[in-house]
Amino acid sequence: MATWKEMGPEERYEVVQMAMNGKRPLKDLCEAFGTSRQTLKKAMARAREATMKSLEPQSPGRKSKPLDQKKVETLKAEKAALEKEVDRWKTKWEVTRTVLDLERKAARGEPLDGEGKKKSQVRNERKRQRKKN
Repeated sequence: MATWKEMGPEERYEVVQMAMNGKRPLKDLCEAFGTSRQTLKKAMARAREATMKSLEPQSPGRKSKPLDQKKVETLKAEKAALEKEVDRWKTKWEVTRTVLDLERKAARGEPLDGEGKKKSQVRNERKRQRKKN
């Protein structure tokens, strides 16, 4: 016969059942399976607790996700929304900065981008003037 330490969970369950049903005295079971009364009584208490817990009413369906997992998902969604908003504000800032730069140039009388003559155009005009002279 196997000792308590060598037994698997099913075999231990059978020994606990024998002890709970009173088929054999605890002393005989302890001697037969090489365990102490304390160990056998602990196993019996655990078996009772597990039985009671398994009989408690439970809500149908899947168990809900742990709060940490829900929180992580919520935070990820918030992060994505904030990143989108940051990109929108970056674009607005760049547009505003460009408008302000154009207004400053216009106030100083500087040519705006695309309005002034290009270097090649200036060179061509100078060449034409030289040829005329």
